[in-house]
Amino acid sequence: MRWSCVLLLVLASCECERIAHAPDAPFFTSVASHTQGAVLRSLQSVLEAIHYYEGFEDSTFSPGWSTGNSAFSWSRREGPTPTFGTGPVNAKEGLYYMYTESSAPRAEGDLFDLSFTCPLSDRVHQVTWWYHMRGDGVGTLRLTNGQDVDAIAWNRSGDVSSEWQEATVELAWSGPQVVFEGVRGSNWNSDISIDDVAATRRCSSNQDEQPAGHSAAHFR
Repeated sequence: MRWSCVLLLVLASCECERIAHAPDAPFFTSVASHTQGAVLRSLQSVLEAIHYYEGFEDSTFSPGWSTGNSAFSWSRREGPTPTFGTGPVNAKEGLYYMYTESSAPRAEGDLFDLSFTCPLSDRVHQVTWWYHMRGDGVGTLRLTNGQDVDAIAWNRSGDVSSEWQEATVELAWSGPQVVFEGVRGSNWNSDISIDDVAATRRCSSNQDEQPAGHSAAHFR
């Protein structure tokens, strides 16, 4: 998405320059200049809103990612998970995704942490990701700040679907960390997966204003 916006930015700039310098077109010079400025400002705001993305395609993750301090770590996977009847067939995009392996020695209630730290603190962020929860023993996936046990911005439990699902949450926080917590369910058919995580900042200057259909989780 970032590179698509950059390409649009370049194309728009080139087109406006072409109009402005066209033969016998002095009238269009000021119009093209104004249009160019508006287009560039609009596309620049899109680029600035894109803050962070991780698709897990590289074995070395982007700076800021950590497997946390839980007893078990999320695993990077290509293709189906090892256990039949749970997990996705493949990644949402690309080849790789992250998942919680629920086979022994994992037991019900075991926690898997996967976190990333955003440098833009004290701002309203929107986090979007894709998740997969399939199996008769699936536990819980939740999004927290990793510090306050009451700061759960989003959670799902149980068998959701055999298809990838998209989730979007807007956050207002005082700290920069977001943690994906996977909780192992009642049996080994409990693999939970995530892919294509994107963190953005909202351009609105009024942090108390929320779009329809969304709520803010205030991380303390």
